[in-house]
Amino acid sequence: MALRTVGRKDEGLAVLRRGARVCPQSPELHYNLGNALNDVGDHEGALKHYRAAWTLDPDNSEAARACGALLMRLGHAGQAVEHYAAALGRHPDDGRLCAGQGLALWKLRRPAARVALRRAVALDPASGDLRRHLHGVLRWLGNDEEDERQLRAGLARKADSPSLLAALGHSLIGQGRLDEGLACCRAALKVDPDHQDARLARGRANFLAGRYAVAWPDRYRLVKGLDRRPKGTAGREWKGQDLAGQSILLYGEQGLGDVIQFARYAPLVAEGGAEVVVACKPRLVGLLQRIRGIDRVVPDDQPPPLTDWHCSLLDVPAIWEQDVDSIPGACPYLPPRVRQTPVLPHACGFRAGIVWAGNPEQKQNRRRSCRLEDFAPLLDLPGAAFVSFQVGPPTRELSQGWRGLVLDPGDALTTLEATADALMEVDLVITVDTMLAHLAGALGQPVWTLLAFAPDMRWMLDRADTPWYPTMRLFRQPNPNDWAGVFREVRRELEALLAQPSAQRESMMAGP
Repeated sequence: MALRTVGRKDEGLAVLRRGARVCPQSPELHYNLGNALNDVGDHEGALKHYRAAWTLDPDNSEAARACGALLMRLGHAGQAVEHYAAALGRHPDDGRLCAGQGLALWKLRRPAARVALRRAVALDPASGDLRRHLHGVLRWLGNDEEDERQLRAGLARKADSPSLLAALGHSLIGQGRLDEGLACCRAALKVDPDHQDARLARGRANFLAGRYAVAWPDRYRLVKGLDRRPKGTAGREWKGQDLAGQSILLYGEQGLGDVIQFARYAPLVAEGGAEVVVACKPRLVGLLQRIRGIDRVVPDDQPPPLTDWHCSLLDVPAIWEQDVDSIPGACPYLPPRVRQTPVLPHACGFRAGIVWAGNPEQKQNRRRSCRLEDFAPLLDLPGAAFVSFQVGPPTRELSQGWRGLVLDPGDALTTLEATADALMEVDLVITVDTMLAHLAGALGQPVWTLLAFAPDMRWMLDRADTPWYPTMRLFRQPNPNDWAGVFREVRRELEALLAQPSAQRESMMAGP
């Protein structure tokens, strides 16, 4: 350790290796060798010696914490949870171990993360970082009241913490209290004018309020640290320069739904005389190839072709400083395919496709998703048949009592192109806020999107329509977590729709 202290790290590492061989029962040697190996990037070797140190001396909480942190760094969250549980059995009042356990549980999206992080905050109430971690879990769980209370308790200890102020801003904005949330953002930015979370929260509030022109810069182009370009991207960053006779790479650096939503801007960029290449998730390549004005679509898991310029799809409206009234809302901009054979079996009458849950990896998925049983008030309506477009683990909710059609994920839903084809064969799509809402909207299909009380910023507040998709109608929770209220309204509207002659239904299904 003396050699390492004076900068002779390689020599120090060699001595520590020899020491661990000569004295294999010394926890101190194993712990320090773990630190030295961690420093040089040998994480697997470091983990081996941290584990040895802790096994030899279970009271060594430093080794226990180092072992847990490295398991997390290596992506072994499940092992980290087990490790922290064992370590806390010997050190129940170690706040850092509680915090590590909470973060590991949060990585696995387990609600028990709240209990562990609550305990960590109780043991170290002055830690703003711990309260911010708890804030992330509480937002995910939809516990807005506790989230606000915890953040205010942290600010009572340090009133000028920009991170806590920004977190409180997010919490209040998520409750629809935009003015209070913006006040927190202003306070955070007064302390740190470049605070990323505060700017993101401010942008979110302005989007929800419909103030798009001032929201774009906070949300994308001018926020530091949001460089998600595909590896190997060439050229200069486009900020509105003339593109005539040149090439540009537009890349989708968010989720599938975001890329479908913002792909509408690619043809507008092409109108400037550019050759347009789009990089996106492999699943989207076939779909986006249909959009006019796009010369080439490539998967973003491969190096993109060389271009003169590059820009995120989500930055284009920011560059043009577009307001809500200037959103290009003409649909369909994703043209449907002409198929010789239908995807769905032939059926007479009205058919609605449904989805009740989104991607479980998305942090706000619990807030935006419901359960199949929440759709029960709709499923017994005479004159309507239902098609499940649900994929993933939530399909387990389908039981023998389900009377509708289930698309085989290994067949009709195996690609997004096939999913799009199937969407064109239903009369109406009823879905929570998922990628399917964007896909149906981009195809120009009637779609009813069911929103949480605190929706994603793109849907704004207090309106039943959206400038993004003219064939979409929004149904909002009247109160937090009130899906029953949403489905009461949807049932009334669906009953009224089914009571009309089929020729009059189209105008009733689209936006109000």
